[in-house]
Amino acid sequence: MAVVGIDLGSQSTKVVILEGDVILGGASLQTGESAETEARMAVQEALRQTGFKREDLKAAVATGTLSVPVTAALNIAALKQRSAASCIATGAYFRFPQARTVLYVGADSSMAVRLSADGQVEDSVKNERCAVSSGALLDIVSRMLEVPVEELGPMSLQATAPQTVSSRCVVFAEGEILSFIHKEPPVPVADVLAGVNKCIADGLWGMVQK
Repeated sequence: MAVVGIDLGSQSTKVVILEGDVILGGASLQTGESAETEARMAVQEALRQTGFKREDLKAAVATGTLSVPVTAALNIAALKQRSAASCIATGAYFRFPQARTVLYVGADSSMAVRLSADGQVEDSVKNERCAVSSGALLDIVSRMLEVPVEELGPMSLQATAPQTVSSRCVVFAEGEILSFIHKEPPVPVADVLAGVNKCIADGLWGMVQK
């Protein structure tokens, strides 16, 4: 039986089609203004990869920031909505059944989930205040420093004097980063990035401890 999972995030829309425990196809698109177009396109691309038609999908699960207003427009039979924590737990257990703690970092929020031995959610903590421990800060830093996101991590490892980004709000953190850039002489980019990554990691670790 073919089923589809849809994650409608604020920045990207992801779709995966499975049959049993086998992943048959998937797609990821940047979320647009309405998100409906990207959701339809992602489902269509995943179907194209599998050779299935929409009516071949016997069940569907949707989650994410925009799942409520968008899923009704997808016209997929037996579509259900599930919480982010539930889907994170299910996905983590599917790939790593030994996992008991999962850290999820999204575009505008992050979450720590504790799993039971059979992959059920025992507890979860979500942080979406100001999004300092989410991907939003990395996107902002990437644009400010003109460094591709995929190069932020490797470059930060070259730091010799990492800076401290103390703000827990992404807006104030952005101000701190600007002050580093405009110092005389400017703080080396690697030192700025190391501070940003440490700031994000501290926020995530705080959720795990809760």
